[in-house]
Parts: sequence; C-alpha cells; structure tokens
Amino acid sequence: FTAAACLSANVTVSINGIEGPMRENVISFLSLYQKKDDKVLPDRKIRQLHKGAESEIQKALEPFGYYEPVISSKLIKNNDSWLAEYTIKPGLPVTVKTVDITLAEEAPGVRIEDIRSAFPLKSGDIFYHPDYANGKKEILNRLYAQGFLDGELVKSRVEVTKKLRQADIVLTISAGQQ
Repeated sequence: FTAAACLSANVTVSINGIEGPMRENVISFLSLYQKKDDKVLPDRKIRQLHKGAESEIQKALEPFGYYEPVISSKLIKNNDSWLAEYTIKPGLPVTVKTVDITLAEEAPGVRIEDIRSAFPLKSGDIFYHPDYANGKKEILNRLYAQGFLDGELVKSRVEVTKKLRQADIVLTISAGQQ
C-alpha cells in the first residue's frame, strides 16, 4: 500500500434532471464538485464527500421551493478515475399557504395595504426564497417612503410543513416614529 494508491487523478461529477439556476445552486453546494479538481484527493475523501451529497443537493433545492427531491446517486471507480452521478427529480414544490403581515403597534399614517401589496409572495405561489428576502426589503422600502425611517421587521418567520408542501409566512412590522 502506497500513498499514491489512495490518490485520485480524475473525478467527474454528472448532475442530471435539473437545469438553470437550480443546477447552478446544486453545483455551488456540492462539496465533491468543488473538490473534484484538487490535485490530491484520497479515495476515502471522495467516498465521504459522495456520502454527504444527497443532503447537500436537498439543501441546494430548498431556496427554489423544493424540499423533498428524489435523488439517485452512484459512485463508480474505474482505474484512476471516478464518476459521481446524481439524478434529481425535484418533486412538487412547497407553496405559500398564508401571508400574515401586521403592525406590532398602532401606527397612524401607515398604509398597511400598500405595504402588504408590495410583498411578492401570495397564497398559492411557490415558496421561492429570493422573493421572500426581496419582499422583506420592499416592505421596509415602503415604510421608508411613507416617512417611517425607523421602521423595522420585528418578526420574520416562515413555517414550512413539508408533508403538506405548504409555507406560512408571518411578518410583524414596527413602524417607529414618522
């Protein structure tokens, strides 16, 4: 047994079943993909990274609303080369069930309907994390535009029920002084 016997010269990672931003996000989360061009990558490390890949893929798909993908994976060694293959079926997305945007305290002058209408996610929409993040920013922008420069989100919560594929969004705003 020599040190050279445990080093791999070539790792190929194949990702099938998804395209575009979802595929790019999987690549960014997938440790084996990130390490595949390392000069020294022991076989043991390749197997370890492959073992964690399904969890990484699942996490990478969540921002797109896919919380329960079906992932089949295989790792094949052929002489000095490895092939790690992942076939991904995203499944059905989590959709928004409710959006509850309220004020923490009375705030005369706050046009709450204007603020609510600025939030991009509505009941029935796919729970797309970037829309959620951008929506929170837009709520604050609307508060600022109404003259509430000390406004802030005092509660920002999402409850995802994977079994029902539903998300409940709760946002509470403190307007501060106008």
